[in-house]
Amino acid sequence: MLVVLIDVVGTANAGENTATAPKWKSDLAAAIQRGDYQRAALLIRPHADQGDVWAEYNLGVMYERGNGVPQDDKQASSWYRKAAEQGDADAEYNLGHMYAAGRGVIKDDRQAVVWIRKSADQGNADAEYLLGLMYVTGHGITQDYKQAFGWFRKAADQGKAGAEYALGNMYYTGEGVSKNYHQAIAWIRKAADQDHAPAERDLGIIYEAAPPRYDEALAWLRKAANHGDAKAENNLGIMYEAGRGVTRDYGQALSWYRKAADEGDVAGEVNFGAMYYNGRGIKRDYAQAFMWFRTAADQHSGVAEYNLGVMYEEGNGVSRDRRQAAIWYRAAVRDGVTKANQALADLARPRRTLTVQRTSPPQTTSGSGNVFGRMMCNKTLGTSMFNVFSPCNNW
Repeated sequence: MLVVLIDVVGTANAGENTATAPKWKSDLAAAIQRGDYQRAALLIRPHADQGDVWAEYNLGVMYERGNGVPQDDKQASSWYRKAAEQGDADAEYNLGHMYAAGRGVIKDDRQAVVWIRKSADQGNADAEYLLGLMYVTGHGITQDYKQAFGWFRKAADQGKAGAEYALGNMYYTGEGVSKNYHQAIAWIRKAADQDHAPAERDLGIIYEAAPPRYDEALAWLRKAANHGDAKAENNLGIMYEAGRGVTRDYGQALSWYRKAADEGDVAGEVNFGAMYYNGRGIKRDYAQAFMWFRTAADQHSGVAEYNLGVMYEEGNGVSRDRRQAAIWYRAAVRDGVTKANQALADLARPRRTLTVQRTSPPQTTSGSGNVFGRMMCNKTLGTSMFNVFSPCNNW
């Protein structure tokens, strides 16, 4: 749940430029610019010892990163506390992180909330966003979606992409605010315009839904994939395998599934395994199919568990074993694949021909509700930012 810590060691107080800054700050800026962090640490330490809040905060950053000093979370949290107790919003935020993660201090979600709230109350957008997340998850605070929405809105109004995306999710689910699909799309678009990969992915899914706008769908999914979003990579694989908006190309589908699978995306693992099982874009290889299904099943993918049941029942790549098939079908039922119930019932019948299942979504009819039903609920296409927002289980 933690977001990135403050990323830049500043060289001047707010409103202060290097031309008017004290000489030690100018020397510090020069040392940092040439990468001499040991010199920077020597310059900043005396001023931190004298209670300069800016120096205290930045020395904390240096200890956290190990820049010019040995990496030391206890020292980092100590210096953040000194600056935070003087009301520095960035130090309050970072100290809250340390408590949330248990770094340099004993993990304490309530203390994390105290310090994050202090920073948020000063208008720190990162803190506003994180406080919203805490209200969503109930970490250190009573879960309250209305409060979460309020803090996300504050951060979003300052251009925080994660908060914009969170608002889009909340407008979709109606948690903390009345459902409004148009507002949901508008906020997701704002986040996507800031290169927020999950938002880019979800926009692609929206545009792929009926009535489809495939060019835009592909453009947004590729942006998300280029930003490392594994679910977008998997969705691109689905489009190429099905020929939706593109010429069907099993080689391209295989390539995108592989990228997603290599990054640990469960749907990508299942779909990549299915390509091996069916011999699409690659020579049929039951052993590889089994391996990828097993990898996904170890993460409680009901679809993968069902597929393993099929392989054991059919004896493809493994010795035929109805007992093992039943074990995997039962696991699939537990993980939400209701059709596995029928597979269990059919095990006692004469041998039948089976096919493995993929995680690509079923076709939907037109309508805005179906657009978001696919984006937010489907195992493969798009997921909400927070698990607690997702209203759907595996198909």
